[in-house]
Amino acid sequence: MSKSNREVMASLEAAGLRPHSAAVFYQQNTSDIKDDLPQLINIMKNDSSPGGHMTRQEASFLLWYHSLCDGGERSAELLSQGLVSACLQVLVDSKAKTPDRTCATGILMTLCTTDKHSGTGACDQVVRSKAGSSTAFMLLHDLLQSGDNMRSYAAHCLQCIAEEPQARSSMIRAMDGKLHFLPLYMSMVTQSTNILAASSVALFLAALLRGQRTLVGEALANGIIEAVMHGLRRHKLDRLVRHCADLLTILLENHQSWDRVVNYSDFPNAGPASGLRLLVDLLGPPPEAIMRHESLHYSHVLHPEKAEQEARKKAEEVQAALEEKAQNQNAEGQNISPRVPFGQRKFTGGRAVSKAFTLKLDRQNTNGSEAAKEKAKVVQVMDAENSYQEARRDTPEAVPPRTLEQLFSHNSAALQWKSIVSTQTRATVAGCLYTLAQSTDHMHTMSALLATSRLVPLINAIMSPPDEGKNKKSKPSGKNKLRLSVEDTNSLVNITGALKFLTLIPANCYRVARLGGLKHVVTLYKESPHTLLRRNAQVILANVATVAECGQMLFDAKLPETFLVAVPVRLTPVEVSGKKKKMHTGPAACMKERLSTFLPSNLPTYLARASPKGGQRNRGDAESGCQIRASTVFKEGWLHSPIHNRCLRKEGWFH
Repeated sequence: MSKSNREVMASLEAAGLRPHSAAVFYQQNTSDIKDDLPQLINIMKNDSSPGGHMTRQEASFLLWYHSLCDGGERSAELLSQGLVSACLQVLVDSKAKTPDRTCATGILMTLCTTDKHSGTGACDQVVRSKAGSSTAFMLLHDLLQSGDNMRSYAAHCLQCIAEEPQARSSMIRAMDGKLHFLPLYMSMVTQSTNILAASSVALFLAALLRGQRTLVGEALANGIIEAVMHGLRRHKLDRLVRHCADLLTILLENHQSWDRVVNYSDFPNAGPASGLRLLVDLLGPPPEAIMRHESLHYSHVLHPEKAEQEARKKAEEVQAALEEKAQNQNAEGQNISPRVPFGQRKFTGGRAVSKAFTLKLDRQNTNGSEAAKEKAKVVQVMDAENSYQEARRDTPEAVPPRTLEQLFSHNSAALQWKSIVSTQTRATVAGCLYTLAQSTDHMHTMSALLATSRLVPLINAIMSPPDEGKNKKSKPSGKNKLRLSVEDTNSLVNITGALKFLTLIPANCYRVARLGGLKHVVTLYKESPHTLLRRNAQVILANVATVAECGQMLFDAKLPETFLVAVPVRLTPVEVSGKKKKMHTGPAACMKERLSTFLPSNLPTYLARASPKGGQRNRGDAESGCQIRASTVFKEGWLHSPIHNRCLRKEGWFH
């Protein structure tokens, strides 16, 4: 089987079709006309056969097998015999049974999939065909609201049509240049339980909007941003999340969508930048140190049921101790009122009573009168309640409550993945962040959400894959030694593009170096044949080279001498302490812990000096250090350095 045939079969299986079932039916069929294409098409179209030896359903299954045979090599012959019109005739026939309609839809999907890989022209023929007054375009949209199999087949058929340029143009003309079925598309992306159909619809929209940019404005005006973000948050399948993120990347090319994406929320009290938090969480979990810190200090938020039980137990112990103490102090055997259930307040007369006032009243109650005894009992109850409330405030569980959305260890996407999340899916989400990072405010919010700490491991995963028999990073002889697949190259472009902006913040430069990403970025800069990827790597290296604390790690990564600056800058004490920018999307008290994960207090300082002649670096001079001049200006976390710009100018790249 040729490569194109294998691709056709793989696409059909991904769309939910099992080609072997048609092959089994063909082998078991004993009819003499099972290979006679004109007769089979006539039986399928007119629901009649000579002698009545074959039904429409049998003919449809046999034709489906022939369209699948050898990866669709007979598609051209089937198209010339009028198979498309026969399928449409079945779809408009009110007497056709569900299996007949399913076969007809499956045949159309197979023909369109074959056209996608072999260029048979089936997609354009499907769009132009009619059955009576009904066009194929309208019939396919009607099938999107029908049963599961037909819905999946119709959605995949529309996807193939949108991905073929000539067929897409014909479809847009049939749509009068408008998205008449956009509410149907959005409902399938957000609410459909058919993952295959929803995934195909997302790809259909992405291909349609990518090929016809004028439709993006109409889609944005009708709420497509909220639908896609809801799909990213709701669905738990790797494939569908990747396709929704791909669609979002196209929508983000329109700057009017940025604020809606960043501030998206489908739940109350989500806080600012909740949509951006969702995208960052889709990159992967935060560093383990952050998760350990939050599980230690915010266990009552992460595990509320367990915290409630422990708090109830401790509160009951405190109340029992207070009752015992009151009984011991009451010589006349008076008891305080019975305890109340945990979480309910006792009556305290509307004000708190101090212990001094309690003792004063106790000294006045020496006459033994009944009124004095009742007054002493009330005061004793009020004193016990005040002590109980103070004890609750002093317990560790009484930390000011925070919503789950504010903690890094809780994924704001509410995702419990049903499958392994691929690096390609996370890199597609990184493409969305690549676009949003062009905004200074959004870039700083990403930094506060630890986006850098999640992006660098993705580079490491792509550049250092596990040994599975094939090495993506093989090194044959030649100038460009790096070999990456098209998918990996596109993923790295998205990841390095986002890091290109994030490394404008010096703390993120240190994170890139500290997490082991420098050696891979250097490799991309030296060996990648992809121009944009190489330029992204160049800017990242230029940014990291300006930070003094990265000196030794730059030396270990074999950074080219052209990137070295004469006067690198140090991380400021404010950056090290993590107090420069308060985090409005997370607990501010954890900021110091987050930065200390990568910026320990006893950081070694290595200042590398570039030789005027471009010679080797002097490691001894780098370790001895030099005085930092005040020529570098920090403003809102952005780095402005004449030396930095001179280095970039020398490399022929500005950012």
